[in-house]
Amino acid sequence: MRGKRSLMPRRGFSGVTDFVGLTLIYFLAGKLGLKLAFLHASASPVWRPAGVALVALLVLGCRTWPAIFVGAFLVNVTHDAGLQPRGPVPLGLPGYNASIPLFPFDLAQAAIELKATPYWISGFNLTLYYRAGNGYEEQGCRLLANGLEALHSQQGSPGVILVGVQSLDPAAYVAALHARGLPLALLSWAPRFADPLDSIAPFLRGGSAFPTWIGYGNATLDTLIDAAAGESNETTRVQDFLDLTARAVLDDVPYLWVFQATSFHVERAWVSGYYFNPMLRGLDYYPLSKS
Repeated sequence: MRGKRSLMPRRGFSGVTDFVGLTLIYFLAGKLGLKLAFLHASASPVWRPAGVALVALLVLGCRTWPAIFVGAFLVNVTHDAGLQPRGPVPLGLPGYNASIPLFPFDLAQAAIELKATPYWISGFNLTLYYRAGNGYEEQGCRLLANGLEALHSQQGSPGVILVGVQSLDPAAYVAALHARGLPLALLSWAPRFADPLDSIAPFLRGGSAFPTWIGYGNATLDTLIDAAAGESNETTRVQDFLDLTARAVLDDVPYLWVFQATSFHVERAWVSGYYFNPMLRGLDYYPLSKS
């Protein structure tokens, strides 16, 4: 019998070199594709890895799928890694307060708190806004909306809770934020230098932009921040910031601390000296060494 010859010649796919090479090509294509995302940080209109996978399967055969799988896994696991913060000072900088408890997702406790208000009986309607095209803000609004509506659908509040999610033109969003016209806003800050004041003042000091926009102020806290900023003893200064941060986060609760980006890193067991610094966009190679 005669069979039809393939128009596309095949060669074998075997060995560690082929596996690592295809995995690396898929991974790099995925990272490049994510840089082209504009509607959502995890959705790109041009996804080059799909072409890489298709060509590999057609040319090299079905044995290439493990390399494609590993490449896709690495693209996803290294994208948008983060952790929940404990206050305005991020992990990795002086003044980070590890003693502040994290805020868990607890519908039962939320229902107890809501029962102490008239809204448990009356219910409420609320619209959350996000900047059009900002996938992070949209997803955050939808998560919060689902949680609030679950107080009625899952916890049985007598009052109906309806939470809508709507996009706004970025310019209109910023104007509404500055006019205190938003019920909720996602605020972000990147520290410029490794001092607690640089992270605390934008969020907690009265007169700063964020407190002004959300209508937050605490004169006692402002006095403590100013006193800590003027303290010359480094140990005392950091401790003062630790104490006042805990007081603001736990007593006033002006914000929900939701996300701090972290850097993804892999090293051999004999590499030492790595440390996490949220001010850096990559590795600080100077302190790395072979142990």
